[in-house]
Amino acid sequence: MPDHSATRVISGLSRESALSICYKAFELLEWKLEGAAGNVLEGYTKQTWNRYANQITVEVSDQEIRVTSKMIHGEIADVFRRVKKDVADFLQAFEQCRENYQPDETGEISETIRQLEEETVQKAEQEVKLAVETEKVMRLGSVSPVITYLLIAINLIIFIAMVVSGADIMNPDADTIVQWGGNIADLTTQGEGWRLISSLFIHIGILHLVFNMYGLYFIGQLLEPMLGKPLFITAYLFS
Repeated sequence: MPDHSATRVISGLSRESALSICYKAFELLEWKLEGAAGNVLEGYTKQTWNRYANQITVEVSDQEIRVTSKMIHGEIADVFRRVKKDVADFLQAFEQCRENYQPDETGEISETIRQLEEETVQKAEQEVKLAVETEKVMRLGSVSPVITYLLIAINLIIFIAMVVSGADIMNPDADTIVQWGGNIADLTTQGEGWRLISSLFIHIGILHLVFNMYGLYFIGQLLEPMLGKPLFITAYLFS
């Protein structure tokens, strides 16, 4: 992605003072300062209706500051030379702030930058934590959901057997459903409690089967690796 960098000699300024002036330059330009780390400040130019914000990085050393503007939204070319203009605008703002800078401002601004550093570290830690959790989920997702496939296979086999035995493929009648283990309250409560399990694998027509297996397939891809096989089977039976 397009970027541009330039340096400016800052002889006669300490790093702390130079960082403070850079902070003031961000404020003068009304650019958003997002992070700080050591002798580096990072922020973004203003976003308008006709242009994205560019990333601005300022690195301060004993003798100079280095300013970099980078397009970060997938741009292939900088047709209007905006990154070059960003750098020039920042350096101009830096010189303007340097002329008006009061040494007694350094302490307060340095404390603000220090707080920004702490926030930057916290954000980085959160991003690392999120990356670890994401990687964990991705690893879980790579585990083959064997139980999901087995449950789908059982449902399909039972439905095929029902159709082969004469059940209507679109709308099996009530007697057929009862014969194959449907959950009928009068029978279930009169000693045929096994119907609570058998009914989990009985479907009233091909559409019922297809929609249920479609949902089971996609849910099982995520849920089985996360819960583990015993808990996933338990969830299936009780749901």
